[in-house]
Amino acid sequence: MKAKRSPQRLVIGPWTHGGQAYSLSGIAEFGPEAAIDLNALRPRWYDRWLKGIDTGIEKEAPVRIFVIGAGEPHKTPEGRLYVGGRWRDEKEWPPARAVSTPY
Repeated sequence: MKAKRSPQRLVIGPWTHGGQAYSLSGIAEFGPEAAIDLNALRPRWYDRWLKGIDTGIEKEAPVRIFVIGAGEPHKTPEGRLYVGGRWRDEKEWPPARAVSTPY
């Protein structure tokens, strides 16, 4: 299959469907940096590609993923399991250094 050449962006986070404003999923807490304002990203994308306004979005990494598990696991005051994590920018998906693992 040929790779698409049109502008694309991929954001993968630890949230439930539609829950990008939250830093948790079930009993897991990922820290405040896990939550994103997806509604702030959308207008920048649409303004750039539909209106031709320079929002700088095409200069950002095309792939942004949240890697789960950075930090010391512990229970939060709310009783959730803190697992932490951090955002990482990538140039492609899957990353070239990825190794397929059959399960």
